[in-house]
Amino acid sequence: MVENALEPLYGRIPALPDALAERLARYAAEAKGAFAPATEKALISDTKIWAAWCEGRGCCVFPAAPDDLAAFVDDLAGIDPATKEPVGPPKRRTKTIERYLSSIAHMHRAAGLTSPASATVVGLALKRMRRALTVRPRQTDPLGEVQIATVIAAIAEAGEGVTGLRDTALLLVMRDSLCRASEVAEMMWDNLKRGENGAGTMLVARSKTDQDGQGRVVWLSPDSMAALEAWRQAHDIELARLSEAEERRYSKLVEVYGRQVATWEAQLAHEAAVEARRRGNLEAKLASLPPRPRGRPMKEPPVEPRRIDWTMTGYVFRPLFKGGWGERLVTADIIAIVRRRTWAAGFYEGRYTAHSTRVGGVQDHLADGTDLAALMQLGGWKSPAMPARYGERLLAERGAAAEKWRRRQSQ
Repeated sequence: MVENALEPLYGRIPALPDALAERLARYAAEAKGAFAPATEKALISDTKIWAAWCEGRGCCVFPAAPDDLAAFVDDLAGIDPATKEPVGPPKRRTKTIERYLSSIAHMHRAAGLTSPASATVVGLALKRMRRALTVRPRQTDPLGEVQIATVIAAIAEAGEGVTGLRDTALLLVMRDSLCRASEVAEMMWDNLKRGENGAGTMLVARSKTDQDGQGRVVWLSPDSMAALEAWRQAHDIELARLSEAEERRYSKLVEVYGRQVATWEAQLAHEAAVEARRRGNLEAKLASLPPRPRGRPMKEPPVEPRRIDWTMTGYVFRPLFKGGWGERLVTADIIAIVRRRTWAAGFYEGRYTAHSTRVGGVQDHLADGTDLAALMQLGGWKSPAMPARYGERLLAERGAAAEKWRRRQSQ
């Protein structure tokens, strides 16, 4: 029971002492709803990775020994724990290893224990890892206005109907808002408001850096609003068609279900009368035997058919399957759409993800003279570090060295 109580937050932890298990179970129950689903998923995944590493080496999973944790860092970083020298390619990236340690530390704090990640030997292992590995993160290739226009032209040329209209609206909204994929997936029609000159605004109710749900409002250009309207109209037409088809399907199933119920009841009545005669019931022997239904006997009672509801869910972007609509796109769907559309448009060389529109948007804004403070507000960043990272080459071209050179050239 204790292990099951831990699963929502940490998964299963082998050989866990009862006292610690009780503390973690109590914490997991109290923490319900306190963390984002992605955080809970990371805690479970990271704990599972740590437990598997310990089981393979005979180490105690929980509480963790600082020396074992330092060896864990060295192993994932491709460093020999004995010589402290790199011996092969790293198994994980720096940020991933740091996240593992954060999850392990979280688990210890939840049980009221001192985190082994704060030990000196673990700190030294982290410093060794950062010196051995490249800490500069890989940046996805940008999708700015020019690239997105090319992708949208390819979608229009392909003529994919409803799906093409949805993907066009999706890319334009991501271009204007600089929203993360998770934020776009949560957009609701009720939060969309029309403004002047065909433009509009969208309330981003919650984000990665806004877990309290204070929200921020992003501006959408007239072409984005027009694309959203085209997508919504096509969606409503397709929705009406699916609803009519579902009504016809459901009506037929109800008719079949009624006949099956009647057959099942007649079969039960016949079997009951036969059983009563077999037991020697005089009244049953004198009564006429109910007719046995034709055809093969039914082994189970019929299942009542379910009606599929294709009505609006309120989410702006929904997946379209062969048999109908899903509730909403998720982050993985949006990443797949961006990759598929960029490939179809001829962008074979780059590494494009749903984050590409944020990188490209920052670079476009910086090229137009937008400052980092305004970009932070637009993209929902808490610090200027990430937008500065996305536009570091453009910022370097505006830097002191470049300005000094330009002043000398103008003299």
